[in-house]
Amino acid sequence: MNTRLQPLRINSLLAQALGGFVPGSKMLILGRPETGMAMLCAELIVKMVPALRQGAYWLDAARNPSAIFGLVDHIPFGFSRFGVVNPVEDCDPTTIWREVLNNEMRRGAIVVVDSLERWASGPTEQEALVEQLAMRPDTGFVLSYADQRPELAQIFDAVATVNSDCIEVTQCRWTPGPRVVSRRPMTTEEVASRDEHKPQQRKGGTG
Repeated sequence: MNTRLQPLRINSLLAQALGGFVPGSKMLILGRPETGMAMLCAELIVKMVPALRQGAYWLDAARNPSAIFGLVDHIPFGFSRFGVVNPVEDCDPTTIWREVLNNEMRRGAIVVVDSLERWASGPTEQEALVEQLAMRPDTGFVLSYADQRPELAQIFDAVATVNSDCIEVTQCRWTPGPRVVSRRPMTTEEVASRDEHKPQQRKGGTG
């Protein structure tokens, strides 16, 4: 992380909880599947991409691809700078994320790994994924459904747990903490938007 940069202030709940964010930082977002982690990350990314003039990649092993496009269906610049990477049938997910992080992505992008457990089984592979992402200049969000990840926390610049009623930030290199930010109850539309069994359809331009 470039500590000379001041945190950028973005109008989103996750950014508010983190006290802004530093481009190039790596953030671990913890929570249970039904708490809306992906929705909060998508809300932030929709505002980050035009602010940073960068592309974004969503490494999606947790839900139907159309659900991801549904989360960002109000993206203000179309989908020319937004890519979704999915597991390929008969191909080891470990091989895919290694190839993507090594070769396929524009450097300095915004990267969401959804989710750590599905892309890399076992602590050794999970640590390898996180360390490889940490070596890149990208702004990275890693979603995890584990309650706590103390063995990985030291690799990240910030760690936040998403609960149904609040976001708890237990670690952040640019914001005093720990800190807790309340969140309002999810609306019916928001619940549907993160429901992988009833994904929203892709909308908006294609670039």
